[in-house]
Amino acid sequence: MPDLQSARLLDFIGKIPVDQDAIDFFSTVPHAKAYLDSSRDLLPVPFYSRSPKVDGADTFFAETIKSRDTIPHALLLLRGAIARLEYKFDDDNGNGAAGSSWQPDTVSLFQLGNKLNGYRDTTHGGLLASLLDEVVGFNVDGLCSCAEAQDGNGQSRNRLYTAYLNTTYRRPVSPGVYAVESRLVRRDGRKWFLQGRIVGAEGAVYTEAEVLYIQSRDSVL
Repeated sequence: MPDLQSARLLDFIGKIPVDQDAIDFFSTVPHAKAYLDSSRDLLPVPFYSRSPKVDGADTFFAETIKSRDTIPHALLLLRGAIARLEYKFDDDNGNGAAGSSWQPDTVSLFQLGNKLNGYRDTTHGGLLASLLDEVVGFNVDGLCSCAEAQDGNGQSRNRLYTAYLNTTYRRPVSPGVYAVESRLVRRDGRKWFLQGRIVGAEGAVYTEAEVLYIQSRDSVL
């Protein structure tokens, strides 16, 4: 995740270019292309942690797993209502938007290569957990910006920390193209409860996660 004390994902929309090569690539993959349909209202935004930082941050996503044989293509998509700071929390407690069907707030498309294997032709489970944590973290980041815009309390400038990431592996993930989806379940003060999942072709769910993020007070826990 970006250092949210000094920067937020929404700060970089329009300032850092979106990866057009990634858009072009995923547009050739039918189950990935479906997320790019305008009716989904999922907007391509800068994948902040895929960009190198002068202070040495984000080296895992920007360097270690950014190569031809690891993750050559990645594309981050943010719900338009979040990008426009128009996300509607469904009650005074800031719970997720109304509706019980799975409606992702944030999606990232990944092309997973064969240098991420644990078992042969099987992506390492620790890497899958990292992808879930990253995408859920971006989701919280955008939602915090919406809460700040609505509440005017400046809380989203504080740091966000993963308190837990409870992961369930449903089936092995082979090299290929997958979507990592995230959505808000509810928030309780500084606590943000979310769900994430990794989805492949034909909507098959490979991995799921229950996640708690906590906002710090005054930039410290």
